[in-house]
Amino acid sequence: MPLRRRLRSPSQRQCLPGLPTWSHFDPEGKVLAETRTPLTRSEMMSRIRSKDTKPEMLLRKGLHAAGYRFRLHVSGLPGKPDIVLPRFRSVIFVHGCFWHGHSGCKNYRIPKTRTEFWTTKIAANRDRDSRAMASLLDSGWRVLVVWECATRTISLDRLIQTVVAWLQGTARYLELGAGGTCSTIRSSTISRESRYSEHDQSDQ
Repeated sequence: MPLRRRLRSPSQRQCLPGLPTWSHFDPEGKVLAETRTPLTRSEMMSRIRSKDTKPEMLLRKGLHAAGYRFRLHVSGLPGKPDIVLPRFRSVIFVHGCFWHGHSGCKNYRIPKTRTEFWTTKIAANRDRDSRAMASLLDSGWRVLVVWECATRTISLDRLIQTVVAWLQGTARYLELGAGGTCSTIRSSTISRESRYSEHDQSDQ
């Protein structure tokens, strides 16, 4: 039953389980609504998953329905790819546009607060991505990058068709975003541009 009488002392209020603490009562003893401190940007960012994200789960579901089997987050490979298809000697990275610095994408905007921190952090992520992909390609793996924006703007059927066409093709490297495809690795740490695709594929 609900407690109807007012609690007269702080000790009474603090000792009853399930009730708000002393700070949640007004001076007359009435229970006040709980207040929460707004989350900082860092706290919000820290809650974003690094794996099993919604775009990744969407792509995995579509590939599985199309009959493809794969391994997940293989730690023995550079960059720990999100999806690994050993039969095709291929890996797929599903990148968040913000965290991995998708140039030209509307989802990639450096915050106006702590600009230097975020610029440095995203640049480090991009450098790490480029090094991992170059290492994979040098080891004979094929690499596909599916950007978050592609999973938002392209229908699942069309997205899976594009991925399947790449798997069955010969291009060794490809990026798939909302604006189309790119076959050039973005890198500020690799001295020469690495082009691993024999031909560019258009977003059909």
